[in-house]
Amino acid sequence: MPFDKTKDIHLHFDLHPHLEGLEYEKLTALDLGCGAYNSVVAAQVLDYPWKKLTGLDGYQPDLDSAAEKPCVAKELVLKKGDVRKFTGKYDVILSFDVLEHMVKEEGIKWLERIEKAAKKRIVLFFPVEPEDFHRDNDWPENPLQDHLSHWKGHELKSRGYEIAEFFGC
Repeated sequence: MPFDKTKDIHLHFDLHPHLEGLEYEKLTALDLGCGAYNSVVAAQVLDYPWKKLTGLDGYQPDLDSAAEKPCVAKELVLKKGDVRKFTGKYDVILSFDVLEHMVKEEGIKWLERIEKAAKKRIVLFFPVEPEDFHRDNDWPENPLQDHLSHWKGHELKSRGYEIAEFFGC
């Protein structure tokens, strides 16, 4: 069963419109920077009956937490590793709030890798922040949470992405 849109969520964090038209049960998905599946949008990934869902993250405590969450995918694989160095091809590649944790040059190379590895769809969520905004890392035990770059929608639109920008909560 796909994501239940009747759940109480912020509409702009609804993953379902970005995955419409896909036959999840026949597809492989790679979630880059999956974390603990705690955020509103990330938690929805576990509600889809993927053929195989692979979550890749660099922080083991988050992967341990993710392993305890219910998931309806036929197969769930959680791996510790660098999201910039993933391998393989996947039908769908997902990544939520990861791009801003790379310096710009790394982020561009990462996007190029994702574009080659995704067979059907790529869904990225990232904050659009002013360049002079420096977010404090609320998780000092996890330096992967540091924000290293700022992105604007037009930067990805020029790469062929459809952009939906949302402001506020």
